[in-house]
Amino acid sequence: DHDSNLYLGKDYVIEVLDSDGNFLRNISPYTGRGYSFTVTKDNTLKISTGEYLYETDLYGNLINKKKIKDYKDDELLRVSKYKYECSDGTVYIRKNHFLRTYIYRLNGTEKEVFYKMPVFDYVIKLLYVLYCISMAIVVPIAVYKTRKQKKQQEKQENKVRQ
Repeated sequence: DHDSNLYLGKDYVIEVLDSDGNFLRNISPYTGRGYSFTVTKDNTLKISTGEYLYETDLYGNLINKKKIKDYKDDELLRVSKYKYECSDGTVYIRKNHFLRTYIYRLNGTEKEVFYKMPVFDYVIKLLYVLYCISMAIVVPIAVYKTRKQKKQQEKQENKVRQ
């Protein structure tokens, strides 16, 4: 925005950080699902939920709400998800390094880390991914073993009956 604050979209909140990366405030994205947003040159926040386009001030106070009927109504579909250029010319880019989100501020040819996903959030994300992977492996194996044991029990019961 005009004060060089950075707006980070998270699951259920838009976090506002100052130019040094310090937390300032949270803004509601008006949805619990996926959304996209941008700060306009006139310092308003536009938030698209795919169903509605919200326009708020930089503190999250609602200015306007419009139903999105088709592709051309959602102007945020054409905004880059990974690169943002401020009105003063400063460019920020978002990258993921092994599932950890970083935001870099570009100064000419130099790239400096502006934001790094907190370690706790990163560890939780990694644990969740590992959990999902392990469930994708463990559950089919457990089902296979259970079925195999049932078949063996049925064979033994059939032998006993004979």
